[in-house]
This record gives sequence, C-alpha cells and structure tokens, in this order.
Amino acid sequence: MNHIKYTGMIGFLCSLLLVSCDGFLDERPSKDIVVPNTAEDLHAILNVVDQMNAGDGFGLIFSDDLHISDASWVGMGELERKGYQWNMALSNAQGNLDSWSSPYSRIFRINLVLEESLSIISGSAEEEKQLEEIRARAKFLRAYHYFDLLEMFSHPILNEDDLDRHAIPLKLTPSIDEIKGLATSREVFMQIITDLIEAAEVLPESNLDLLRPSKAACYGLLARIYLQLKEYEKVLENVEKSLEIRSDLLDFNTVPELLNIPLPRNTYPIPRFNTEVFMHLQSISYSFQNSAQTFVSPEIYGTYDEDDIRKYLYFSVPNSDGNVNFIGNFSGSFQLFTGITIGELYLMKAEALVRLGNSQEALETLNEFLPSRYLTGTFEPFSINDAGEVLDLVLLERRKELINRGLNRWRDLRRFLGDSGWQGPVGRTIQGELYELGTKPENYRLEIPPNEQSLNNKL
Repeated sequence: MNHIKYTGMIGFLCSLLLVSCDGFLDERPSKDIVVPNTAEDLHAILNVVDQMNAGDGFGLIFSDDLHISDASWVGMGELERKGYQWNMALSNAQGNLDSWSSPYSRIFRINLVLEESLSIISGSAEEEKQLEEIRARAKFLRAYHYFDLLEMFSHPILNEDDLDRHAIPLKLTPSIDEIKGLATSREVFMQIITDLIEAAEVLPESNLDLLRPSKAACYGLLARIYLQLKEYEKVLENVEKSLEIRSDLLDFNTVPELLNIPLPRNTYPIPRFNTEVFMHLQSISYSFQNSAQTFVSPEIYGTYDEDDIRKYLYFSVPNSDGNVNFIGNFSGSFQLFTGITIGELYLMKAEALVRLGNSQEALETLNEFLPSRYLTGTFEPFSINDAGEVLDLVLLERRKELINRGLNRWRDLRRFLGDSGWQGPVGRTIQGELYELGTKPENYRLEIPPNEQSLNNKL
C-alpha cells in the first residue's frame, strides 16, 4: 500500500494549502508562494489522503438513517442542531460553512496540480506516463468533490429543465483572480462526467493501493452519477464495466468479529481495504456521527432479518431501550466510509434493471448479491412477479446495505422526489415539536453561505 509521502518543500506547500479561511473565493494562498515543479511534488499533494479522499460528512444529518436523542441534540453545536431540524440556512457566526469551503479548498489544490502538471517538461516516457496518471487522479478527485457540492447546494434534478438551473461555481483553474458566478447543474455534471471519462482512459483497471482511483472506481462513480440523473442504461453500462474488472463480494460469514457478537460500541468489524472495495473514500467527521446518543433509526433497524449478518456487524448491541449505534463502516474505524464497493454496484444494477422494465433480471441480481450478507444456508431467493414489489425490495435492500454511507441516503431522498407516491422521510420530534422535510424540492438544498455571497456578487 502506497502511504502518504512528504518532502520538505511539498510539506510546506500543503501546510499553506490546508489553512482554514473565511471564504473560498478570497482564501486561497497564491500558488506563487511555493510552486511544485516535479511529478513527485504533485503526487505529494494528492497523497494527503486524509484531505483529498475526504468527502462531505455533514449531509448524513439530513438523512433518515439516524435518530438523535433530545439529550444529545441539546448538547450539540448550533450547526448540528439546526441541521437535524432540516434547516437549510446553515452557517457559523461568520457566515461560513465547511460543506462549501472545504471541497472548494480541495478543488483549488486539484486545479493547481492539473495546471502545474502541464508546465512540467518530462524527461522521459516514464515521467510523461506518471504525469498523465497524476492528471487522471486529480480529475477523479475533482469530479468526486463537485458531485458532493451539487448534492448539497443545487436544486434536485427531477426533470430536464432542472439541469438548466443555476447551481454552484465551476472553478477549473487555481487563479485567485478568476471570480466565477453560478454554473448550471448541466454544466457541472458535464464537467464531472468528462473528468471521469478522461481519467478512466488513463488509470489502471484496478489498484492495489485502494487510496488511489482506478478505471473500476471511475466507472463506479459514473454509475452513481447516472443513477442520480436517472439515466439507467448508462448506469448499467458503467456498472458492467466495473464488474468486468472485479466482482468479488465480501462474504460477511468470513468476517472474524462475527464470532464475537453481539458487538459493543466502538468496535468496527468490517475490515478496511477489504476485497469488495474499489476506492477508499471517507467523510469528514462530525461529533454527531460518533456520539453514543446518535442511534440508528428504529424504522430501518427493524427491517433486518434475524439471519441477516448486517444486523450484527453493522450495529452495536442494543441498549436498555432497544436503541443501537452504527458500527458497520467499511473504513474499519469510526470514520464514515463513502467509497465505492462491489455491493453498491450490484444494487445500482438491480435498480437500473427494474426501472428499465427488467424486473426478473433485477431480482436475479439481488438474489446473487444477498447470500453474501446472510448466515450460510439461510438465504431463500426471492420470487416476485410484480414489478412494483421488486422495485420496493431493491430500494429497501439498497437502504439496508448503504446505511450511513455519507451522502448516499441524502442523494436518494433528493432523487425520490421525482417518484410518484414518494411522501418524503418520516418526521422528527425534537423536544416535543415535530419537524418535517416534506417533498418540496427547495427543502432539499443548502443555502450558499452568506459570507460567500457577500464576497462574490455573482452568486
């Protein structure tokens, strides 16, 4: 595994680039302070994986996967309290919001890598190949972070017209003098897709170092994006490309901690970098994620069968009130895993198939996947003829498998707004008062931080 490598100069550069600032449009340090001038320097910037491979973690609080007790809610910071109330006008006292500034800070560094990589004159074919791979890695990461930004700050895509709504600034250079207005969702999605297609042309099919992207990871992320856009044929196309490279599921029967159930809180039984992971990504941590008083929603916990191993490896032993904490991160630690797994690919394939009218093939895909999640010999294949029931089953299994996977559930809540009959998530009662997200699309996007708006009159 290729771990983080630092040199004196690049360590200094990265320390400058990691400075926390008031707004992404005015906070970037000048790239002229220290200019990376070798491929190794650029690699070192991308290898700060605790930053570059980290996505949004705050959006989990908007999902209906979790339940926070009143006692815990009172003790949280204002930002988390408001988020749990589904208040979309979030910022700190200075009008800033990490969900905005952090990804744009990473995108600045990525754009710096891309620009400087073109100015380096390679001395050999080997070095030119290295530079091409650096650019491909950078494009994958830029696509990943822009996708997070879209899903937090743009209007949900319910029809073709929504793609032409103004969304977020699209920065493709590290120039601090370039002040950008709002690009449309279509423009940002097109850039994301272009970045991933170009990255896939260069990257190896798979990587022993799961902290680096690969062709399979590019195809997996493309499938996620096309699922959000409801382009189901392209979902299938990219899932199949990824599974052709590797399709090994992790048999949960082989996880050693299964011998020690029930498991206490702060035990993380799913092995890091396991056979099912194509790309290791994780979210920024917030206190609410790891609080003993942040429980799994009873609604979803009650859907796991007794023979479903996820009931024992994803959740801690129930407390005296029957509440459980989530411990099933594929990161092998308290940090929420947001990367790409083969299990997720199976579920995207099943959903795309049933939405395209191939419900029986979707059911076959589900029946192929689920034995890896059940105690050996206990899973009985589903046999359902009604397409609507198959879709309901696929979506339920998706929710059960991908619980607490960063923004996954939030993205689903946004795209389900386009489904007939969807009534939104169940409301939350906080200190006796009911809060509901409802189904109005405007409730499903964060306000651009006021400080950013004051700094940039184009927003």
